[in-house]
Amino acid sequence: MRLVIHAGRDLDNSKSISGELNPIAKVYLNGAKRSAFTSRITKHTNNPVWESPYEFLCSDRDREIVTIKVIDDRDFLKDPVVGYMSIRLNDLLEAKAQGIDWFNLSSCKTGKIRVSAEWKPVAIPGSLEGADKYKPPIGVVRIWMNKAVDVK
Repeated sequence: MRLVIHAGRDLDNSKSISGELNPIAKVYLNGAKRSAFTSRITKHTNNPVWESPYEFLCSDRDREIVTIKVIDDRDFLKDPVVGYMSIRLNDLLEAKAQGIDWFNLSSCKTGKIRVSAEWKPVAIPGSLEGADKYKPPIGVVRIWMNKAVDVK
């Protein structure tokens, strides 16, 4: 799965002292406590442009829930959440097919975020639909490498 966080628009600056935010976007998968991905910080703007791609292996896109939180990055204080969006992965893919890529943020007065997703099926032997029906492995393989050059 390739998820791209493009930009934010009209972010709610009511929690900011100066009226301008230092927004970052964090991606949480399936309600995890720790973020799976963090975008770069854009300073002093309420309309950030991130263009941050993130790729991850999705075993079941019917059940996968993506949560994106927009956070105001502060140096010494606790970083407040400006707003967030939660969406099922299938709904995000359907929205892209319909040409919808701006989503309203929850728990704030104003704010939108532009997100797009692209499904990249992986050919796994024994599977008819790629990684859609991925089963976790039952064993472990340990590899010790001394040197690697031009590894992708």
